[in-house]
Amino acid sequence: MSEDSMLPLPMELSIADVADWYDRLGKLAENQSSLTLDGASVMRVDTAGLQLLAVLFKDGQSFPDGVHWHAVSDVLSRSARIIGLTELLQIPDNT
Repeated sequence: MSEDSMLPLPMELSIADVADWYDRLGKLAENQSSLTLDGASVMRVDTAGLQLLAVLFKDGQSFPDGVHWHAVSDVLSRSARIIGLTELLQIPDNT
């Protein structure tokens, strides 16, 4: 099992893409012990996209060594804050 993988998130993470991203993350979890997300380019995220990320952070079995952020866009940070997921998603407080 490889140690870490960097995964850039798309510009748009929405309900239309969640099933594909769920499958992609599942495949990564088979070979990686941890995951680093790059959310710098996320310009639009809906609640389905945020729920996908919430499952990823909450499910400790997928990546036993954790899920971490390399970068988080303002849009992603603000959207998570609005619906109360900042702590669960471990989004850094940049205020």
